[in-house]
Amino acid sequence: MLTSKHIKQIDIPNEPGEWVKVRMPSLGIIQGAQRHAPGDVTDQDVRASYAVIPLLQACVLSWSYEEPVTPENVADLDPQTAAALVNALMAEDDRKNA
Repeated sequence: MLTSKHIKQIDIPNEPGEWVKVRMPSLGIIQGAQRHAPGDVTDQDVRASYAVIPLLQACVLSWSYEEPVTPENVADLDPQTAAALVNALMAEDDRKNA
């Protein structure tokens, strides 16, 4: 499946009525966002092994906020919103690979 065709709208749990549209991460995006983790990485550490900002900058397409989607604005997302987006992106990726 080409991930550029797989668009998903994610509702922001800590901001009722707000949403973000993302494209699901491709293998290239995932590999580019992976940090070099020393030694063995447990399942619980997998999501922590990604560089969040590059992952979101590559995947966020649009949102309900007034500000435009730019690399700078994506990097300015609060940690709770960024975590919710990464969790949704990686959960979808986990389902694809299962």
